[in-house]
Amino acid sequence: MKSLFLTLFLAIGQLVHAQKDTVRVSVIMPFCSKEIRLNPASARTPIGNACREYYQGFELAMDSLETKDRIFRIGVYDSKNDSNVFKRILKKQDVTNSNLIIGPVVSEAQLMMSSFSKKTGIPHISPLTTMTKSKVDDPNLIAMNPDLDNYADIFLEKLKADGELQGNIVVITGKGKNDKLIASRFQALKNKYPQYSFKSLEIGRYNEFKQHFQLGKTNHVIIDSDNEYLVGSVIRMLSDSNQFNDIHVYGNKKWLNFNAIPAPVWKRLQVTIICPIYANMENAYTRNFFVAYKERYNTEPNEFALAGYDQGLLFLQNLAENEGRLNLDALKFQRKLSGGSYSIKPKPNGKGYQNMRLNFLMFDEEYNLVPVAY
Repeated sequence: MKSLFLTLFLAIGQLVHAQKDTVRVSVIMPFCSKEIRLNPASARTPIGNACREYYQGFELAMDSLETKDRIFRIGVYDSKNDSNVFKRILKKQDVTNSNLIIGPVVSEAQLMMSSFSKKTGIPHISPLTTMTKSKVDDPNLIAMNPDLDNYADIFLEKLKADGELQGNIVVITGKGKNDKLIASRFQALKNKYPQYSFKSLEIGRYNEFKQHFQLGKTNHVIIDSDNEYLVGSVIRMLSDSNQFNDIHVYGNKKWLNFNAIPAPVWKRLQVTIICPIYANMENAYTRNFFVAYKERYNTEPNEFALAGYDQGLLFLQNLAENEGRLNLDALKFQRKLSGGSYSIKPKPNGKGYQNMRLNFLMFDEEYNLVPVAY
């Protein structure tokens, strides 16, 4: 891959004829390819590799598309995680004439993208980043990972869809700078969901949970922390059946990296991991992707490759079926792909769009982590 850009042509359908319309897609990501070649230990290696893996999944999506007869011109640009390089890329004619832009990746660059978006009106995708405090109110932005505070919106809609008529929701907030965002959003939504009660407490005061526990209701306990010691302390307290019952615990993907996972305890507490991307290997669709990826790249795909493959299928197919224009109304209908489900809808508390689906994972009878259907 060249350090600045590489332009590819993808002919989809029959042989290419001059009268066909061309759909232009620009992929602008910090591949940092030259820097990584010169110094594999560079601080930019993790983000560069993530972008490369994303694009490898995206390439497989291009190969597997079944679309109407249409020509795609895919321009791939390396922004090098450098704001000046990114600004120069945005001035290129092929970029300003794009039907869709994939990228940038980091939230700081998304803020820079907003002014470009206002001038051009080109829809653009945030492919990997979960927004936290860096809110980007851009009507043309599509965030594939829901904003962190909107986890509350998705969680409550799932409870409602599951037929939960009443419930006690307690958010135990961690000590990180963003660990209170979800709790704040739950409080903002309490009037919209009067059937549920909402409470929060700081993780250092988790012993006060007994003041918030409610008999006769399912107690949904969201532990918004990835500190293994503190999370373990809360889990041990909640597992005391002499004090508590009907407990359902929720955590984040980083819990899966804990040094010690007491699987039987997690299963008894119905611990559910919430995350944007997860490969469900029970799905034949996912298994086929793994086989194709390994055959081409001689390695197993990771979550970034899964994201690239799913997003490539989702958006390129949509463009091909709608004469090069993104049809957001069609994207709101749920579609299950290799890394999870997708339903693109307006952000509940801001401008722009985002995927309003998350993976909810639980242990099955054999202690395999599997997605919960909803």
